[in-house]
Amino acid sequence: MTRYEGTSSATKSGVSSTTDTGQPAISGVSNRNELGLPLGPGVHGSGHNAPGVYGDSTEYPGVHGHSVGSIGVRGTGGEIGGRFEGEANTGVWGESGRGVGGTFKAGGRGQIRLIPESTEFFDSENGPLPVLPGSSDPGELRAVVDDNGNCTLWLCITAASAGGTGVAATGDLFPTWAQVSVGTTVVGTAF
Repeated sequence: MTRYEGTSSATKSGVSSTTDTGQPAISGVSNRNELGLPLGPGVHGSGHNAPGVYGDSTEYPGVHGHSVGSIGVRGTGGEIGGRFEGEANTGVWGESGRGVGGTFKAGGRGQIRLIPESTEFFDSENGPLPVLPGSSDPGELRAVVDDNGNCTLWLCITAASAGGTGVAATGDLFPTWAQVSVGTTVVGTAF
């Protein structure tokens, strides 16, 4: 087995490798104990002013983690544990074959936060209503905030192709949104 070691500088990586075979360019395997279990990480990266481990790919995941009995990929940060951005589509995709797609826990704050978007409002017979996205799918949630700082939550209930309401200039139908009703309000006082 080949052992790769390297020291990075401000202009180059410590270890660099590429492949066009669909297989990993560098694979890390930990030493194992007498039971055949890994003693530590197969790959460890440490960076100062740069990523500790960086993965880049055009057709496959840039970084892939797999675990038979535990967590496939774990991130810990002083401020944010993990940040994901989708350049053209979904930022984070959670999926499970037998459990829930996502579980969230927080100490002292809400478990999930949707950052409300400022949007235009139009007058209707039911009062001011927000202008909501015209290209959404059922199940999408959207939080909007008005000029007075009041936040409302909206759920997309019908896709455009499934008989949404309203007709765009192109003749396509818009998706349908419904406001999520809330109950009694309570002032938060726990710190």
